[in-house]
Amino acid sequence: MKETFDMPVTMTLKKLLCGTVFGVMACSAFVAQASVTTAPEHHLLSTLNYVELEAEQGDKNMQLFLGRAYLEGSNGLKADPLKGMYWLEKAAVDMPEVKTMIGDLFKAGQVLPRDNQQALHWYTEAAKEGEVGAMVELGMYYASGAGNNGKVDCANAIKWFNEASNGGSLESKRNLVWLYATCDDQQVRDGQRA
Repeated sequence: MKETFDMPVTMTLKKLLCGTVFGVMACSAFVAQASVTTAPEHHLLSTLNYVELEAEQGDKNMQLFLGRAYLEGSNGLKADPLKGMYWLEKAAVDMPEVKTMIGDLFKAGQVLPRDNQQALHWYTEAAKEGEVGAMVELGMYYASGAGNNGKVDCANAIKWFNEASNGGSLESKRNLVWLYATCDDQQVRDGQRA
């Protein structure tokens, strides 16, 4: 004789099972976080050794983690900008958002020495891969003159703001209006488009 369960009991069992699975996952995440921040030093070192091994084997997320940890001097690591950049550059391959982050670091000049040319390089690389944030930064660099040795380059600013605008950046649309209305370059200035 075949046993049958009525629908409410089956659904209750499924909900209970799902709740248990999610609870275990949440606890695992909590324990993993705790092991990185409050574990005895030998546990922290073994965790960092694992992270470094994974990073060396090409795990982009682990490379990014190590890069940031070395730059910030966090997660049990002493600040080491050279090691931080080493790992960030590895993570940046095929990750345009990391290229933008490196550009931001050079632009800010807080963790790394301020270097507009390096920032411009990294933003350009990221923008070529379609990273909208980098396109906005390039537009700002050219509109302010920082990307062209102090000389405003409206044509390049418009190019990058257009790209970013096509990628969904509302900020870039506003910047385009401003450039078309105020640019000193008469070949670019266009009251109709503004």
